[in-house]
Amino acid sequence: MFKRLDAIVEKYLELQNMLSTPEVLNDYNKLRELSKEKSDLEETYLKYEEYKKAKSDLEEAEAMKDDDYAANEYADNNQEQEQETEE
Repeated sequence: MFKRLDAIVEKYLELQNMLSTPEVLNDYNKLRELSKEKSDLEETYLKYEEYKKAKSDLEEAEAMKDDDYAANEYADNNQEQEQETEE
């Protein structure tokens, strides 16, 4: 599934680049054809980009949570060692 979505993203970006070339801008029929094709892919492209951003944000939040947990464990261990040293 992700290979197909990646192919859609690649095609969408390719169309976006093609639509800005002088050759396409000067050919109304080609411009209309490529614009339609890009438009057909746009919703899928945007949703997939949104999914990738959410996935990245989630991974970042999980990493921060793990870092916080490790920092708390380190602090707890240091506190225990200090208490043992005082005794």
